[in-house]
Amino acid sequence: IGHTMITDSEGHLYDFAGYAPGSGRSGVVKDVGIFGSAVRVLRCTPAEGTSQASFVEDWDKAIWLGNRQSERKVHKGAIDNCHSHICAVLRATNRAVFPRVPEALGWNILVAGFVMTCLADWVPSPKGMCFRTWFYLWCCFMLAWIVLRQNPMHLII
Repeated sequence: IGHTMITDSEGHLYDFAGYAPGSGRSGVVKDVGIFGSAVRVLRCTPAEGTSQASFVEDWDKAIWLGNRQSERKVHKGAIDNCHSHICAVLRATNRAVFPRVPEALGWNILVAGFVMTCLADWVPSPKGMCFRTWFYLWCCFMLAWIVLRQNPMHLII
């Protein structure tokens, strides 16, 4: 699916890299995208009836809680990963609304992956354009691989 990161209300980036026991360093790094800059973004807005100040306070508190929860977690690939980190933040916030994302879904690593793949906006940049092109080519390649793998007789003439 890809790597996910999250920002606070001031634009500081938080990225879960995984804790290395004995290193003394947090598993969450600040203002560093360990796999480069973002190419997709999911924007949130304050819930109806929520002031901007309350929204910012709630968002930053959720970021702090998610970072605190993840700072001593070892990266385990399919579990306890960057998606788990952002889901911890998104579950902790009460005043954020994500357009096009039904609230009933809740936040887990599968929902986060689906939402970022299908509903997030592309970041307008040359790097984002390159990734966008390769992303769709990769999807076409995988679809062709799955179809041909089901019936390899298509390859015999």
